[in-house]
Amino acid sequence: MILEYKGFTGKVIYADKNDLDLAVKLQLELRRRGAMKAAADLIIAAIAMDRQEGLLTADNGFLDISEVGNLKLL
Repeated sequence: MILEYKGFTGKVIYADKNDLDLAVKLQLELRRRGAMKAAADLIIAAIAMDRQEGLLTADNGFLDISEVGNLKLL
């Protein structure tokens, strides 16, 4: 849908195998802590982490992810 939005000037980044592997590792650690997250949130976080980018979000659920990984929240 975002690609059809005429005002969109950004870039769509698709998850690769490294991103998915990292998302699984994050979920395993979060599960150990009793704080599992949705797959979409884990993949978003993994994409940002793998590309050493910060993530701007109002979703507090990413705080748990940042505690088990090197996710930089903006």
